[in-house]
Amino acid sequence: MIKFAYDTLGTSKELEAAGMERNQAEAVAITQREGNLATKSDNNEVKSELSALRTEFKFELSALRTELKSGLSEIKSERKSQFRWMMSMQILTFLAVLALFFKNGL
Repeated sequence: MIKFAYDTLGTSKELEAAGMERNQAEAVAITQREGNLATKSDNNEVKSELSALRTEFKFELSALRTELKSGLSEIKSERKSQFRWMMSMQILTFLAVLALFFKNGL
């Protein structure tokens, strides 16, 4: 790990002046001094992982869209079938009522 000079006191005073509480400002300054900073290779690795996640997300989203379209298509087909059946029953009922009227001479 690369060691470098870091002014923790100056950093904590700046953070405190910006409104951060003293203990929080000191903790941030110490954390930075300890080297918990990202390096260029860390950033590149994160970018690579984000790119892979983005690709995976796009694939999953595409699969979900396809599944949703298929499900909606099935629902539409079922509704059409139910509507046709219902209309057929209404027509048969209407014809049965007409037949009764004509049979009874009404």
